[in-house]
Amino acid sequence: MQLMGMMSKIFLGREERQEAEVDEATGEWWRRRFRGALERFRAAGIATAPDEAAAAERYVALRRQWQCYVDGFTRYMQRSREEIEPPDAEVPAGSGAGEPA
Repeated sequence: MQLMGMMSKIFLGREERQEAEVDEATGEWWRRRFRGALERFRAAGIATAPDEAAAAERYVALRRQWQCYVDGFTRYMQRSREEIEPPDAEVPAGSGAGEPA
């Protein structure tokens, strides 16, 4: 978070630091993406948090803090949120999509 704040100050001329207001649909979408990441980690043999529900809630809480930086850099790069984080970015584990050929 500190690095994002420093980079925001340097590149954007200000430190964003505003926690995102999140509706239930967005929070649930972040939780789904988190669960998808856990599946990919497990498929790769990487240990994950034993309490996935608590870990997902922690992720959402942290995401609310750093989403302002993502949004600030998205505007800075003149991109849309969909380009930075595509709505269909969830890739099922073992599908081969996004894996090196």
